Amino acid sequence: LEQTRQRMVDATEALEEGRLSQALSSSTRAERDLNRLQQEFREQTSARFAEAMRDLRTAARAAGQRQAELSQALTESEQQPTTPGLRAEKSQQELSREFQEQRAAVGAILEQARQVVQESETAEPLLSRQLYDTLRQTRDDQLEPALEAVPQLLQRGFVPEARQAETQARQALERLQAGVDRAAEGVLGNEVEA
Repeated sequence: LEQTRQRMVDATEALEEGRLSQALSSSTRAERDLNRLQQEFREQTSARFAEAMRDLRTAARAAGQRQAELSQALTESEQQPTTPGLRAEKSQQELSREFQEQRAAVGAILEQARQVVQESETAEPLLSRQLYDTLRQTRDDQLEPALEAVPQLLQRGFVPEARQAETQARQALERLQAGVDRAAEGVLGNEVEA
């Protein structure tokens, strides 16, 4: 930066003294230096956010996979005979606990995304905007309330209603995962192309 500043001063002095070719040369070098510094800064910030986005993308994919597994378990729970018994109650209790764990995991993902949005706002505005839009869509999709409703409904024995809330949560989680993937692609590049 100091060298670039000096080149800009040299260009200004040369311009004031009427040495146009030297002023043009110094200003061109200063411009090149500024572009190089800008690129270096961008690479450094990209490297900083690359790790965060890798972690976020991995966590979102794991949550999506876990949600699919829980959805399958809920479907199997619905298809079991409806005779009351200790086994059926235990299965619903266990499934309820697993959905509560899923809710906590998704909450951590959303918090991590919020932190990346805040930290990247000035250095990586495109990343910040894409993640912000994804978080806003997730809020509109009611992901957290749906994930909260599923275990409560299961504990009360409302399996069909739990299925509806789970479907809403799964679809919202899929959109969250897609949004995180799009945002990560801007920082990390396309995995397929890589």
